Amino acid sequence: MLAEAVHAARRGTAAALLLPLDVQRAAIDPAGVAEPPAQAQAPSRAPAARVQAIAAAASMLSHSRRPLFVAGLGAHHAGAKEAIEALAAHTGGVHATTLEARDMFRGNPWNLGIIGSFSHSAARQLIDQADCVVVFGASFNQRTTSGGEALPHAAPVIHVDLVRSHIGRWGPADLAVVGDAREVAQQLAAALPARPAADKPFHADAVRRKLAGFEMAGEFRPEHTVRTVDPRALALELDRLLPATRNLVYDSGNFLQILPYLGTPGPGHIKHTSDFFSVGMGFGTALGFARARPDDATVLVIGDGASR
Repeated sequence: MLAEAVHAARRGTAAALLLPLDVQRAAIDPAGVAEPPAQAQAPSRAPAARVQAIAAAASMLSHSRRPLFVAGLGAHHAGAKEAIEALAAHTGGVHATTLEARDMFRGNPWNLGIIGSFSHSAARQLIDQADCVVVFGASFNQRTTSGGEALPHAAPVIHVDLVRSHIGRWGPADLAVVGDAREVAQQLAAALPARPAADKPFHADAVRRKLAGFEMAGEFRPEHTVRTVDPRALALELDRLLPATRNLVYDSGNFLQILPYLGTPGPGHIKHTSDFFSVGMGFGTALGFARARPDDATVLVIGDGASR
């Protein structure tokens, strides 16, 4: 049963494994447990996006002067980072990520960070100005969009995903494109003509300077007490002190407010367990992360009584 769950997880599908307490408490020597044999898996080919869908999406984007490109974990798994960045450069757009894909565009001058409740003030100002939103490989659920409040209300949404039933399931989708995120981004860039700088207001020097000069420390006033430290200030200090290549695991609780203040090299270096809505789930996740990447520092962020 465990081998089947591992196989499902390696395929990228969800796996729920319920272990009785006696199994959880049993003494097991990991060295004496044989690695389950890898199950043969036929290589799968992502469905090609329909020509009509690409044409419709390109037409919608051609009327946009301030496009916003949002990447989810599916876009990261598709290796779509460079393709989305190239599309944004071609159209004069900016890009953001879901929580699952945070730091995917780290270091890019047009990176807005996380969309939704964890957005910073500079990002929210630009997101509100977007006149078209293109979502790649994300469920785009109510938690991502803050119940829809994080989106510019008049902007149409183009939703790109490998699975048709995922599109528009949780959030708005005015146009569906079924296909691989990287390939669709490349096809859209090829279908759209080059734009002069005057038609790229998001790429104006003032916007570049605004994003380059933005500091997360200016987002709040520290609320220390004689006995406690503001977790946001602590997160910024940890961001400075911890090794640049690190793995972060977040448990569930009110301390998740520090998420925007403590970064990682990319989506492959962060795990959060709030999908379970149960405290204490971060311990096992952090142990697994540390076991899989022994050369990197793994940090577990936990609180609200979860460590008792």
